[in-house]
Amino acid sequence: MTHIDTESVIKFDYSVGAENRFVIRKWLREFVDKQNRNGSAAWESSLTETALIEGFTNDPLDQHGFVLFMKQIHESGKQIELRFPELKIGYNHFLYDVGGTMELYIDSVLSLEGTFESRVSVEDELFRFAWLKLYPRMSLQVPK
Repeated sequence: MTHIDTESVIKFDYSVGAENRFVIRKWLREFVDKQNRNGSAAWESSLTETALIEGFTNDPLDQHGFVLFMKQIHESGKQIELRFPELKIGYNHFLYDVGGTMELYIDSVLSLEGTFESRVSVEDELFRFAWLKLYPRMSLQVPK
């Protein structure tokens, strides 16, 4: 089993304060680690109830639909690893704007790659994606 380097290069704009830079960096690192270990459970706890996820399938998915989609991928028994090689983060009206590149590896083979934009909400120090749109250059094929 090959391990993919999941470290991210993160650039913050002027709107993100020094302390918040550490907090959101830590959350993203923990999210990626949790997703790579526990699969769809990471997404379930990291999406708002009204989250909208676009670009992974032909139609937009809500929180429940996206968690089921990711669960199907993780239940294939294959090694799944997510990484965000490059990120840019800003802060606007109580939401973090997080964008950059996203890659998903299945058994160490790049299976999804593209750029993404997202909005991340924070409530009681709990970070969750409220919206995520992927612009895939390589579409995901769900493993069987």
